[in-house]
Amino acid sequence: RATDISTDVLRAFGLEAKELGTVVDVFTATITNSNTTIEMLGQSMKFVAPVASKLGYTVQEVSAMLGVMSQSGIKAGMAGRSLRMAMMRLSGAASRFNMEGKDLINVLKEMASKNYSPERLVSQLKTMFGLRSTPAILALMQSLDLYDEFYEKLRHSEGAAQRFTDSLKTVWRSFKEL
Repeated sequence: RATDISTDVLRAFGLEAKELGTVVDVFTATITNSNTTIEMLGQSMKFVAPVASKLGYTVQEVSAMLGVMSQSGIKAGMAGRSLRMAMMRLSGAASRFNMEGKDLINVLKEMASKNYSPERLVSQLKTMFGLRSTPAILALMQSLDLYDEFYEKLRHSEGAAQRFTDSLKTVWRSFKEL
């Protein structure tokens, strides 16, 4: 199943077969550093990957967003659908509020810098991204520092799958020695 999910994401992002290792490393780093599983990450990606790819987001950026949302309990299809809707509505929403850019994280950082009251912030998010996306986007917005850290980890995740496999072998050897 993990292979199926990885190849689906590879295709959705328009990546070449030689980049499968990168996708596997990013996924491994995502599931080992957040509160999600490969199945949940696959469910999320099923909804958001085609749109994110066309809008110029990378596997690392999207995985970081999904990993951060998972830390707040927003996972699987809910995370993917919410993120997809936010990305699709972003450019129109940002221009309505005199914000520049078509990058979700930068728009959220700009909104965070405005120090809106909680009521105004929720209202702005609901207007910009829709009622259903608001909880997920609010969770992401409240964890922008975590996103930055997570994204950096994923950008430098080369070899994560191998390190994870090696750690499992070490655990297995320890059990055998007992």
